Amino acid sequence: MSAHFASALARRVALAAGLRLALAAAVVLTAPAAAHACSACSVLTNIRNLKAFLDSTLVLSLLPLALIAGGLWWLARRASGRLGAEFRESDEAAAAPPSGPAER
Repeated sequence: MSAHFASALARRVALAAGLRLALAAAVVLTAPAAAHACSACSVLTNIRNLKAFLDSTLVLSLLPLALIAGGLWWLARRASGRLGAEFRESDEAAAAPPSGPAER
C-alpha cells in the first residue's frame, strides 16, 4: 500500500507543479496587457503622449551633441588665448630682417 500511496503522491505533486507553471506563464503573458506596461504601445493613441515621446527623443539626442560642441568651443577659446603669443612670436621672427653680414 505504501508504493501505491507514493505513486499517487508523486502524480499529485507533478500535477500541482504543472498547474503552478501554467498559472505563472498565464500571469506573465497577460500581465503587460492588463497593466498597459508597454509605454510605446499606446503612444499613437494620444497626441500628447506622441509629442512627449518625440520631444524627449529630440532632447536626449541633441544634448550630447550640444555638450561636445560646447566643450570644443570652450577648448578653442581657451587655446586661442594661450597659443596666440606663440604664433605672434613666430610671425615677428619671420618678419624681422636678417641679422647678419650684408652681402655685396
